[in-house]
Amino acid sequence: MGKWTDHLTQDGQSIDAEKAQADLVADQANARAAQLQDENDALRKALEEAQVPVDPPPPPPPDPKTQMWVGSSLYNPGGETMLQGYDRRCKAWGVDDLEMTRFFFPQMPTGWPQFGTANTVVSFKPSGYDVKGFGEGKYDSQTTNWLNSLPRDKKVRRVAIFHEREDDIEDHKFTFAEAKAMDRKMRTLIDEANARNGTKITFGIVFMGWTLQESSGRKIENYLPTDFKYDWIGWDAYPGNSASLDLPDFRYTKELFGKCKNATLAHNPKANYYICETGSSNKGLDPVVYDGKQAQWIEGATKIALDLGFKGFMYWDSVVGTGPANDYQVKAPKAAAAMGVAIKA
Repeated sequence: MGKWTDHLTQDGQSIDAEKAQADLVADQANARAAQLQDENDALRKALEEAQVPVDPPPPPPPDPKTQMWVGSSLYNPGGETMLQGYDRRCKAWGVDDLEMTRFFFPQMPTGWPQFGTANTVVSFKPSGYDVKGFGEGKYDSQTTNWLNSLPRDKKVRRVAIFHEREDDIEDHKFTFAEAKAMDRKMRTLIDEANARNGTKITFGIVFMGWTLQESSGRKIENYLPTDFKYDWIGWDAYPGNSASLDLPDFRYTKELFGKCKNATLAHNPKANYYICETGSSNKGLDPVVYDGKQAQWIEGATKIALDLGFKGFMYWDSVVGTGPANDYQVKAPKAAAAMGVAIKA
């Protein structure tokens, strides 16, 4: 019995040892698995943290009606070239470039002046008020050559012919019917040039804001055709001549700019509209006082035009005639700074 008992004891110890060994191996395996899981989790977390974040998608382009280019209508008497005048204004207003410029040829156009990166409005007039001759094709070759000379830079160019024609029609220099024939001819020449050259020339017209005022005694319908659509309409709109007459509520500016917008959209709901000339002159104020009022008017007028949906605002930084009442220049520091702020906005 003793030997049998000893044998069972030895076998039991052997079984227990083997079981203990198996349990140890299992525990070690489980511990290793847990360790690997922990390492895997840590690696995944590290990779997630180290991953370069994806840039959010760019915002959609702004509504074009919230955009307005600000600049100057270029007129430089006294021997200064247009380019010199452009550079002088950029320097005085503290900007690298104006956003928009308007310039005109007093006769048939030659060349395509480019002012930095500015958007442009170009207008010209047939020599000697020869509106009838233009409509009949007298200037087709000359105009076509000019349109063909446009740089192939894919920029949009805005062209008008015979700006501010209302006075000339009233003075019987030519008739409304002759003006319409001229415009149809110009539209045809532009469309042909765009098709031929792949250019982006748009056709518009520039009117006087004065024509929309009741005191003018005029009706825009006598100058704006209903059977012909322009791509855009520009307005030379001067609300009262002096900032001192329009502050602080900007009543005249709001009223006149609003009429310009309404007349444009009544003609063509898809047309863009621009302030091609506007400004404030000094009427009897101390120059320092006027500087502040002119700056205030520039700030308010550009905001009014923007709110009304104008695509461009070009200040008439020049003189018409003599005397301070005809001097619209931006010469003093506050007004110059206001122009710079409006351009950079």
